[in-house]
Amino acid sequence: MFNERSYYLARSTRQDEIIGNQVSGALQASMATGAGGGKYRLAPAWDGINRDYAWRWVDDYPLAISVGLDRETALSPVTDRFTKSRFWTAVSTLAILLAALSIAVLMGRLRFEQRNLAWNEERLSRLLAQVPGAVYQFRRWPDGTSEMVYISQGIETLIGLSPAQVIKDLPEIFDIIHPEDRPEAIALIAESAAQLTPWDIKFRLLFPNGEIRWVAGYANPQPDVAGSVLWHGYIHDISRQHAINDRLRDSTARLRLTIDAVHDGLWEWHLVDDTLYFDERCMRMLGHEHDDRATTFAHWYEQVHPNDRASLDKVINEVSRGEMFRLELRLRTATGDWLWTEIRGRAVEDEKGKRVLGTQSDISQRVTEAQLRNALLDNNAAAILLVGPDHRIRLANRRAKELFAGGRPLKRIPFRQLQGGEEGADDLLEQVELLRQNKGAVEAEHPFPDANGQLHWFSIHGTLLDAERPDGDIIWTLIDITERRQMEIALSAARVRLIEVIKHFPGGVLLENADGKILVVNQALCDLFGLEMPPDSLTGTERGRFYQLLDLQSEAAPPEERREGNRRISELIMADGRTLQINQIPIRIKDTDAGKLWIVTDITERREHERNLERLAATDPLTGLANRRAFLQGMERELRRAGQGLADGALLVLDLDHFKSINDTYGHAAGDKVLIHLAQLMRSMLRQNDIAGRLGGEEFAVLLPDAGHERALAIAERLRLAIERSAIEHEGSIIVATASIGLASLQGEVDEIFTLADEALYRAKNEGRNRTVYAANPDG
Repeated sequence: MFNERSYYLARSTRQDEIIGNQVSGALQASMATGAGGGKYRLAPAWDGINRDYAWRWVDDYPLAISVGLDRETALSPVTDRFTKSRFWTAVSTLAILLAALSIAVLMGRLRFEQRNLAWNEERLSRLLAQVPGAVYQFRRWPDGTSEMVYISQGIETLIGLSPAQVIKDLPEIFDIIHPEDRPEAIALIAESAAQLTPWDIKFRLLFPNGEIRWVAGYANPQPDVAGSVLWHGYIHDISRQHAINDRLRDSTARLRLTIDAVHDGLWEWHLVDDTLYFDERCMRMLGHEHDDRATTFAHWYEQVHPNDRASLDKVINEVSRGEMFRLELRLRTATGDWLWTEIRGRAVEDEKGKRVLGTQSDISQRVTEAQLRNALLDNNAAAILLVGPDHRIRLANRRAKELFAGGRPLKRIPFRQLQGGEEGADDLLEQVELLRQNKGAVEAEHPFPDANGQLHWFSIHGTLLDAERPDGDIIWTLIDITERRQMEIALSAARVRLIEVIKHFPGGVLLENADGKILVVNQALCDLFGLEMPPDSLTGTERGRFYQLLDLQSEAAPPEERREGNRRISELIMADGRTLQINQIPIRIKDTDAGKLWIVTDITERREHERNLERLAATDPLTGLANRRAFLQGMERELRRAGQGLADGALLVLDLDHFKSINDTYGHAAGDKVLIHLAQLMRSMLRQNDIAGRLGGEEFAVLLPDAGHERALAIAERLRLAIERSAIEHEGSIIVATASIGLASLQGEVDEIFTLADEALYRAKNEGRNRTVYAANPDG
């Protein structure tokens, strides 16, 4: 069977050797006549047999069938039997009929297979039409040229070109590839052809109208005819997926930035195995090192404050509903303290199973501020009420409850009910309307009956909780002015105004009047000074008495003071070692002294940091003695004293004998131990005003102020003998060390004195070590 292009469709094992892979010229000539069939003859092939062939077109199909017979074999029975008998003629005729029947059967079979083939092709075409993309066959020839063997109809949806256009003009499809992605795509094709590895790539298509479309391609190569490589591949549009991934990355990045900004921690509770996972922020929040391992819910539950577990149990029972929950509770920290946290989360179910995802926030500062606000409200002498737009009380402090309800709750009670009479209530409503219209504050004096029915006069102050919402909540401050009306008004109003300042200021605050009496002090100041008394108890205290209280809590040394303009800044060292900075700011009103404002801050860490820096800059880290720079500075100071005729002195330079052998024998740890021991001997044996330092390695120096020749020599010998008699234990071994010492008087420049002391040290070494040599006679 062959098609209209003269290519065989069905092949036998050795067909190429016998009749080639394309029909003969004789058959092509016969087909060119336009007849429906015909005959032709081929020259003997490799087996030398002459064959006659018959061919014909298959109805309704672009296919032809050719059947060939050995001419000699086919005709010899006819001729032989024709001459012999008619019987054999009949047999030959029957054979021909059987051959014709076989041809008919074959043609019927061919038509059946053709129908199946057409049906399969139609079904495949329908299936490919449903695939969101294009299926293709792409061939690359050894000379570098290429062709698109087949491509499905989906390519037209993808790039706007029909399959016929792509097959006809293959370079056009490469022109659509984005210029930035084209080199990589071509290089991967070459690599796939060379190594016969799959071609897998994502790239962009750039259309003439400027549209950019992301596509993904995948193809498997296989060797094909004439050394070519044939790819079977698939290409589809991933623009939507790419955009989703970009948005997901942006969303993830924004989420991480948000979490970083608010310092929240993340956690997961896997309900299947009842395990919890916490991120680094959650762990660090509680003072723990980060650990990726899971913890059981039971273990975490034990870290919850006992008073908060009932609220937690209630939330746990509602987790399965999948609603967002929020809970404030205390968790135990690594130090055993309790930290206020806010837990938020929601149950989800995905491929990882049913989980609860949530965040953990440190709200300790917020809770502390809330507690402080509540304490300020409850300890305030004024009654404070928060009234909603419906004129009902939403919040009342302790003073208000005691006055108007005998300590019982006032929530949801109409505000006008507190005034009793209708006339007073109407006046109060007028104040409310005035407040909402002016968006400011109102002050008035109104009578209110207390819980026992006794009438009290109050100075009331109303202000909007949110100035931008005139129809919102109102804060009412009621000050009882029944007995000392004017004084109570002034005192309570001032106290209320200072509440916000005291609450938000990060330090101690004290306000005194021109007479030096305390007007206001906050709890932070009492805490800083260690005063175990409520702030209100200091009100009215004289300045002298207050200083006495401070002296009881501080060291005997007077505070250091300096002035910056009109301000006086002093530092006070407390008995517990803390350093407080007191900034006293004078308050003047129209050139009149109105008192002072104290601002007190704890600068202990800052001063300790400064001292540590100074100490580190002047101290040898191993021995704790002065380092070379600090020692030389001390020596220069002593030389200045000596130059003024105030004193004499000596320089002692000490070097441990055979120190290298100690390191080689026992190790550097043992050597360090010997150096530390020597430093301890110096501290214990030298005088208080002597300065010992480590110059480097095993070389030390001692500055001996006010030490003449004999005294300096005696100190040096006493130190040398102490070193010689020392037994230093190290890992079961006893180390014995000796030292050579050189002495020089403090006469001349620093370098000259060191040179003399070094020369004396070298003499001590050369004379047998473990001895002291003085460089010069002090009388000479």
